[in-house]
Amino acid sequence: MLKPPDLIGHINLNLAVGSASDAKDVIPVKPISPFQRMRDPKTREAHEVAVLLPPQKTVHEDEITSYKEDEFLRDHAFFVQPTTFEAGPGSDKLTLRSKIDDLEAEVTRLREQLGKAKSVNDLMWDTVVQRSLGQEKVKEAANSGDEERRRKRGRT
Repeated sequence: MLKPPDLIGHINLNLAVGSASDAKDVIPVKPISPFQRMRDPKTREAHEVAVLLPPQKTVHEDEITSYKEDEFLRDHAFFVQPTTFEAGPGSDKLTLRSKIDDLEAEVTRLREQLGKAKSVNDLMWDTVVQRSLGQEKVKEAANSGDEERRRKRGRT
């Protein structure tokens, strides 16, 4: 690792190997090795392969500058359209009311389904807890039986 000149005491700008600089001040060069087969999946997943890409001759335009003004205005107009639910003079209040009623009915139906799902979830968790507690009790009973046998054998 390179050290700042004020910590070294002198300035050495020559970083060539074999020069007067210390070996620890030389920038390490990572060796390039051929691809290898890795049998251990953990090391295979952690392995990063560095790839040097050739320089690109074409200059890429930035996406912002390549976005044409007419495309921008068309996209802006699409996203800023007035909504169809506004109560204007030409809109029919009866159709709006029917849509509201449909949405309210859907909300109540979804709340009922949510309540059913919560009850099923609670029942499943209660069953899991009861089974896990039951298995622990069976293990404790088996262990206590073994200890009782050991005590009886020790008395004889």
